[in-house]
Amino acid sequence: MIEQSLSTEFCRIDDLLLKRDFAGALEKLRSIPIPPLDSGEYAYFCILLSEVKLYLSEYDVDELLKRAISYYKFRNENDRFARAKFLFGWMQVALGNNLDARESLLEAYAAYKRCDDFRGEARALNHLAYVATLSGEIEYAVNCIKQCIGIYDRLQDSEKSIAFSNNLAAIYYRCGEIKKSISEYRSQEARIPALGNDIQYHYYLRFSIALAIQGHIELAKNIASKINLLPVDYRRQRALYWEFLGAISLIEYDWVSAEKYLLKSLPLSLEIAPESDHISQTKRLLADAYLGLKKFDLAQKYAEEALVVAEKINERAEIAACYRVFARVALHDGKNDKAKEWFKRAMDLFAMIKSRYELAVTRYLYATSGLVDNNERIALLYMAKEYFESEEIKPYIDKVDSELSSLDRPKLPIRPNDSSTPVFIAASRETKKLLEKAEHFAPTDFTVLITGPTGVGKDQLAKYIHWASGRKGKYLSFNCASFPETMIESELFGYSAGAFTDARKDKPGLIELTEKGTLCLNEIAETPLNFQVKILDFLETKTIRRVGSTQFKEIDVRIIAATNQDLQACMMKGKFRSDLYFRLKQIEISIHSLSERCDDIPELVRHFLKGKGFDFSRDGNADKFKELCAVLSARDWPGNIRELENYLKVQSSISGNNIAGLLEQIREFSPSDGDFLFEILNETNWNQSEAARRLNLTEGGLRYRMSKLGIIRPSDK
Repeated sequence: MIEQSLSTEFCRIDDLLLKRDFAGALEKLRSIPIPPLDSGEYAYFCILLSEVKLYLSEYDVDELLKRAISYYKFRNENDRFARAKFLFGWMQVALGNNLDARESLLEAYAAYKRCDDFRGEARALNHLAYVATLSGEIEYAVNCIKQCIGIYDRLQDSEKSIAFSNNLAAIYYRCGEIKKSISEYRSQEARIPALGNDIQYHYYLRFSIALAIQGHIELAKNIASKINLLPVDYRRQRALYWEFLGAISLIEYDWVSAEKYLLKSLPLSLEIAPESDHISQTKRLLADAYLGLKKFDLAQKYAEEALVVAEKINERAEIAACYRVFARVALHDGKNDKAKEWFKRAMDLFAMIKSRYELAVTRYLYATSGLVDNNERIALLYMAKEYFESEEIKPYIDKVDSELSSLDRPKLPIRPNDSSTPVFIAASRETKKLLEKAEHFAPTDFTVLITGPTGVGKDQLAKYIHWASGRKGKYLSFNCASFPETMIESELFGYSAGAFTDARKDKPGLIELTEKGTLCLNEIAETPLNFQVKILDFLETKTIRRVGSTQFKEIDVRIIAATNQDLQACMMKGKFRSDLYFRLKQIEISIHSLSERCDDIPELVRHFLKGKGFDFSRDGNADKFKELCAVLSARDWPGNIRELENYLKVQSSISGNNIAGLLEQIREFSPSDGDFLFEILNETNWNQSEAARRLNLTEGGLRYRMSKLGIIRPSDK
């Protein structure tokens, strides 16, 4: 009878937790006498008490949860083991122990799956997403939250589905996708007032900060003020409220209000968990406020304290933000070299964790610090502007435009009257913008990563960037896929006499040969992992050591990398180093396929045909050329520009360099006709009688098509 009564009491406490009546649940738990409980009852009591305390922001539940986990670990009670593991992971998240949190939450997720507890799965995934966001693993975090939304959609629980949609918006905000974040919040706006206070509370806070970043300060404050209409009962909620008001004040440069709000938040956060992300963020925001107030000693103090906590919990966005504070303090103290180092460390880390808003802000601050030359300043401002415009962050757009208007744009080298200067055709709006971006960054030493499908002109763009840079050395291109792993190092770094068999004399590598020039590493995804470390080391130190030598040599070389592969997918598969990826993509330029920029085709055709001696000035040629371009633009070019160029090369040699004749020729046969015919001839071992029979043609008809399409047996060339 007593057991039945206790079981009923535990069920009532669970009901109170579902209703979020934590005070009532705690009161009932305190009324339960501990000594009569057996080990199983006490284990469940530990779970219930831990959950109540965690909701009340009390994190001293380590021993309670360890007792529960130890009891359920070897029993067939997956639901309670999962719950205990989840709560333990929650506690570790709050205390900043992210590695332990991830391990525990993954175990909880697996146990919830074993007992088909879908809501439990969602709880574990939600916390896993939070841990991943802190570490900058944005794709993983987004995937976790989308799984949560899918679970609650299947359960037809709209309130939970909306809550997780808001979490998704928060992740978008954190990685700098401000427009996507605001859009997600707006999509839920009409339904929020009917939901629970806790959901409303977090929604209004997060939505307000995203709006403030875009410059909608008054609207942000109005949204945040709705929190005053909600009952705020818990210390964590009050601490977050003051922290967010402080952050909004920083965005509008109201340093005094920011200090006031953040100093209200800090004691509450310290009471809750002295080593949590709220502590690192609040202290770092205070450091930013003191920078605005010109109190640099206090800025340094709070940033140092914030960094200690951020490093312990691996909160990399806050680590990078602390580096940025150190840079600005060092700049004020006249320590320019140290300031440069801190700015670069901050930018590298923000780039690595994909914190795009913070990266753009840091680039702006570095550009306006007086630490960089005119060309690098323009490049940094241009990169910042590109992001701010994409996310409609008006306050910074205006500031960047003002800075750029006061600077002289780098002048391109004088183009000689010959064919030695590389040409990159840009007629479409998109390609013109791409070329403008390349010209802005060309005079700097930033590494460039060019991506795009095969045949879109990656190498040609790399050559153009080298020319536009004004660098005095050579341009060389190295295809990483063309050499075996054993040869790549000696080809790039060179070797000393006796380094290996047949190494009879010293030989410089391509990096040395491009001194003061540009080296393009084509197919960079094909480099082996152990060699990627050496490329990274060269990029960091600008020194090389020949194979077989002990001497290091400093080399001034600009590196451009190109690939047709998805390097992020390669990283996920363990085939490409993430640190090299982020070092290479200081500037990333993506060239789209030809089918996505058809406006470029007429100018490309004109360029290729001019090289073949076509005369565009003859009567009637202008109209014929328009017709020709219309026909070519309507076709698919899976091989992109390279395929178009090769096709025109073959067809123009048959048509006799005459536009009308070329148009007639091209209308009669398409590129796919040639591919198909070539395939049939190969299959029949170039037996023309058999090929003609298969194609239902006479042999004369087959030879006519071969002539028109420029098809010759490879052995006859």
